[in-house]
Amino acid sequence: MSILNLALQGVALKRKDMSGLSEQAFEKLKTLSEIHEGANSNSHLKEEFIKSIKITQEFLENRTSRLSLHDLKFKIASPAIETEIDSLFKSILTAESQLTINDTTLVELRKFHKLKEFIDTHCQIRQYSFQICQIE
Repeated sequence: MSILNLALQGVALKRKDMSGLSEQAFEKLKTLSEIHEGANSNSHLKEEFIKSIKITQEFLENRTSRLSLHDLKFKIASPAIETEIDSLFKSILTAESQLTINDTTLVELRKFHKLKEFIDTHCQIRQYSFQICQIE
């Protein structure tokens, strides 16, 4: 069993409720893709959803920050903000102009040969993280 699974054993997570209208809209969204599309088409829903999961994110960060493996504490990184993601995507488009922002799975990304080569040489992919190594 992974350390993260052990750390969260017996833990129930619940997000904070949103306004009635946002909750009704959110209940209709069943998959992560639908949630993503719903957030993109409804900025109010997106803002409320981000606020509603903030406490859950803080709880998970707190719980994870207490973990260690071989006497090394786990590192907690803040999630990327939209401007950082947009900036990275614009950089990627210079090499792979056919790529779309919806190509998000590793299987989809591996279809782009230049990007695959970059990922293989400059990125570190783990079960719970994806890192781009700094290029000097």
